[in-house]
Amino acid sequence: MADLLLDEPAVDSVLGQMRDVWKFTTTDLDDLLARLDRHTADHHEESSAGPAP
Repeated sequence: MADLLLDEPAVDSVLGQMRDVWKFTTTDLDDLLARLDRHTADHHEESSAGPAP
């Protein structure tokens, strides 16, 4: 296992494959933050409305 971890070409290959598959752009971040804001606002409105009569 240690030999594999220290094998720089193998590590670079795995990291390269991960980078090709998973790309998180600034647009993705903006979209995620907007979704979180909407979710938080929706959740806050529900909790401030109080219990149903």
